[in-house]
Amino acid sequence: MRVDKEHGTSIADKFITMTTYHLEFDINSPKGKLPGCFAKDLGLKVEKYVSLIDPNLNVLEVLVEKRKQKVYFRDGWYGMKDVYNLHFGGWVKLKYVNPRTFRITINDRFGNEVVYPSTSPRIKRYLSRESSEACSSSANKGSSDNFPFMSIPSLFLHNKLTQLTASDVTSGVLTLPWLGFCHKALPNKPSELTFVDYCGNAYKVNLSFAEDGNMQLAKFSGGWADLCKEDRLVEGMMLRLAVTQPLDNKIVYVRAVPRIAVRTTMLQGLQDGRHVPFYMTERYFIPNV
Repeated sequence: MRVDKEHGTSIADKFITMTTYHLEFDINSPKGKLPGCFAKDLGLKVEKYVSLIDPNLNVLEVLVEKRKQKVYFRDGWYGMKDVYNLHFGGWVKLKYVNPRTFRITINDRFGNEVVYPSTSPRIKRYLSRESSEACSSSANKGSSDNFPFMSIPSLFLHNKLTQLTASDVTSGVLTLPWLGFCHKALPNKPSELTFVDYCGNAYKVNLSFAEDGNMQLAKFSGGWADLCKEDRLVEGMMLRLAVTQPLDNKIVYVRAVPRIAVRTTMLQGLQDGRHVPFYMTERYFIPNV
């Protein structure tokens, strides 16, 4: 009998490997299309603006565009041509750090790693928010492409992790226990709240109350159905809700949290030299994002 492989501390290394991607820099295109596996793995996590940091700690900020289950780097992306002399194109290796940050290394079209600027001070190119926010804020709320945009803070006082049920994602109503996170963080009367998703899109959500036996429930309707559709939320996903104020919050930040599954299979040896599955375990890890 043998075990496939010991996992233990290798989980973090595997996660780093799984979240490293290669992206073409095409001098004939103003934006870069990220691989399909990136859209599946991190499309729900990465935020509207991200920083690309090279080995010399130069920073280029780019706007992330999400459309029809595809992810693109748009505004700021083409500036890499002049910074790294990519006049014939090249390849960018992206290593995910957090929803706002990627480490990058770059090879030119001929396979040579580029020379990264070493000026002092370092290059820091950030995008102006005014044009993008004005465009998003004026968008038609009924559109499936744009919702009012809000910036996302980095510090939160309360948060809750919940697993979505079939009813949560199909009925248009998210149901949570009132006691705990909701009681501590939210208004104690029917209210209009704003749910902000992973890339800053804002949805107007109605908070109401109900009872199920002796349990008090908080129900979120209205824009919740739009959020489920836009962020492709499905049954079984883990959803994190977070707020920035001690109590009576009217703005709730929500994001789907990926789970890393580690499967271990024990094999039974047979007399003819073959092996058959004998016992299998699955362990799930939830990154703290």
